[in-house]
Amino acid sequence: MPRLQAPRVPPTVAVAGLVLAVLVLVPLVHLVSGAGRPAAAQRPPAAHLPTTNGTQAKAGSPQAIAIAAVQGKQVSPLVGHDATVHVPGNCANVHASASLQGGVVACLYDGTTIHVDGGPVYADGFLWWHTSKGWMAHDFLVAP
Repeated sequence: MPRLQAPRVPPTVAVAGLVLAVLVLVPLVHLVSGAGRPAAAQRPPAAHLPTTNGTQAKAGSPQAIAIAAVQGKQVSPLVGHDATVHVPGNCANVHASASLQGGVVACLYDGTTIHVDGGPVYADGFLWWHTSKGWMAHDFLVAP
């Protein structure tokens, strides 16, 4: 009686089959495990922050600060009050408009006191405050 033997598969075909199996299985496991869902669907949104575009603003983000200012909540710095420039590097840029594309009109050093007379405006991923010198990003201003 003849012995049954497994068919011989060339090594390149075996490797190609293994790669194909991984390429099919990994996305399937990823999808089934829930890792393929957007981050917003995995964790509940902060219910206390309103939305205008269907997504929730992350607490402490420039969007959340702008929303709080529009709602009349206290935001630091305050319009009509002084603020202090806080920058760990050389100086903080002051722009001609509330935008990164606005030309730089001044550069204020750490510890400089500046009067905030307008804002906040959200643009280019930053919250901007109008000061007596021009527009500054929120990240560089603190209440005195």
